[in-house]
Amino acid sequence: MCEELTARIDGMDINGKSLEIPGVPSDAALQAMQVDANLFKSLEEDVVTISVTKSDGTVAMKNVKLGDSMNKLENLIEDSRVKLTRLAKELEEVNEEIDATLDGYNKATKAVEDAFQKRIVKYQSDVKAFHKWTIDEVMKARKEDKAYAVEANRKLQEFAASLIT
Repeated sequence: MCEELTARIDGMDINGKSLEIPGVPSDAALQAMQVDANLFKSLEEDVVTISVTKSDGTVAMKNVKLGDSMNKLENLIEDSRVKLTRLAKELEEVNEEIDATLDGYNKATKAVEDAFQKRIVKYQSDVKAFHKWTIDEVMKARKEDKAYAVEANRKLQEFAASLIT
């Protein structure tokens, strides 16, 4: 009897079905109100079921509040942003070091290149001077050979003339 009374107070019959009493919502109305309540519930309070694969290969089902997941995601994003900022700063410092090193190498290379160019110019000048000297020496030797040949021919002619007379 007590159960029946409690059910009647709640607007239900003994089997737990709604009595169609004015002012008392029916089962369908209660379900519709539950759906409406779920629609107005904040996204952070919503719970989803996910499957998690453990290291041993077993799969476990886990209920997770979206709000907790969103907070973890925001933390991961912020941590990543901080890490990326730090890495970008380190990259900039490395690039500056590389640029400074390259500038030093470029200056040293330029100095070596200038000294090499000066040596090439001097070498080319020396080659030209040697070539001119060689031509002058050959011409001088030819003149001396020609003068010697003329003198030798003259002596041969005198000798040949002395043999004939």
